[in-house]
Amino acid sequence: MDTAGSDADSPAVEPVETVGADAARAGLADGPIRASAEASPVAQLSAVFGGSLTDEERARALTSQNPQVSRRFLGWSLGALALLAIGGVGLDHLLGNGAASSPTALAENTGGQNGVPTGIPSTTFVPPNPSPLPGGAITAPLDAYLGRVTLNKRAPAIDLTSAAGAPWTLASQAGHILVITFANAECNDACTVLTNEIAVASGALGGSASAVRFVVVNSDPLETAPHPTPPLITNTALRGLPNVVYLTGSLTRLADVWAAYGVTVVVQNTTRTVTHNEIMYVVDGTGRLRDRLTPFANEGVGGTYTLPSAEIDRFGRGIAAVVNSVKGGS
Repeated sequence: MDTAGSDADSPAVEPVETVGADAARAGLADGPIRASAEASPVAQLSAVFGGSLTDEERARALTSQNPQVSRRFLGWSLGALALLAIGGVGLDHLLGNGAASSPTALAENTGGQNGVPTGIPSTTFVPPNPSPLPGGAITAPLDAYLGRVTLNKRAPAIDLTSAAGAPWTLASQAGHILVITFANAECNDACTVLTNEIAVASGALGGSASAVRFVVVNSDPLETAPHPTPPLITNTALRGLPNVVYLTGSLTRLADVWAAYGVTVVVQNTTRTVTHNEIMYVVDGTGRLRDRLTPFANEGVGGTYTLPSAEIDRFGRGIAAVVNSVKGGS
């Protein structure tokens, strides 16, 4: 729709002798300054307010006849304001959202090298970076320190593959206490702290450690193929521990496990960096979830994760204490 209107719509203005701005500035206007039908709105206003008119001349001009502003001028003004408003909204969207790389979560495998998806749609949750730890040792009670939440429900099914490519199911582990957690095969995030805590827990269990399985489920949607020697097992404190198993599988099966156990995996579109929340479960020999723990670490500027050795030792021994309580039925 043409918002500018036409000349035929403009109100009629009585033709009068035109006194231009130059004449007004020269002091040649004897009577009130009046706008002619041919003068533009800008010229009309300039004739009244511009130049060197006396206050008396300017007052006479304004009281005699206000300068006429055409509908076309008003239409173009309103159109320009509308364009500015629309453009502002678009620019805000571009700078505020469009230019940012949105986080993404997982969907079904859509192909790619080694079954890695080439496109992953978005999620609403982005795990926050760990907060720096306060100075000195953390003196909270053990359950609070571990973030322990007592559960008592059937553990969701797990049907994945071991690092060696052998099938592994939760149902096949009846009689063993399981400590289930999540990390990637490269172990390049908080996993570096987690593996030390698992090693401490296994050592603290002593002879009873053989009845416990520490299960690490792959958390990387970009690397889902079985890895016979994942760095998480071979290059960390877990090396040589016979009661540790690393599991992976198709993206669909991994996503089912993540969803069932409350794990949110996020991939940044631009950097392809993978992040996830830290969580650990203890499952008893009958296949019931008994406890949930929350591992933590301090993230450095370079993206490295650390924790004082005393805190690693306390958390690891805390895991062993929970396992013993589950084993004892308390």
